[in-house]
Amino acid sequence: MGKPRLRMKTELNYRRGSTAHYCSQCNFYVSKFDVKLLDGTSSGIVQPRCRVIGLRNSRRYRINPDGICDKYDNSKYMSRLLGCGGR
Repeated sequence: MGKPRLRMKTELNYRRGSTAHYCSQCNFYVSKFDVKLLDGTSSGIVQPRCRVIGLRNSRRYRINPDGICDKYDNSKYMSRLLGCGGR
């Protein structure tokens, strides 16, 4: 029943996020991915994606901004918060 889970999500242990870390804070997070139709035109639907899991048009590649996986990396995000300028 339901949609099958993407193998990459299983390999990366994609799950609900903890209280401190989320996909939306990760460097690989893409908040505004424009989903295309089969003929290549824009559908007008914008969904979050992950560069590690994949940037494809299938609904299986959609991620939850409140999730987390084993490839979580927020070094750039933390440097912006701390005011280090990404150094």
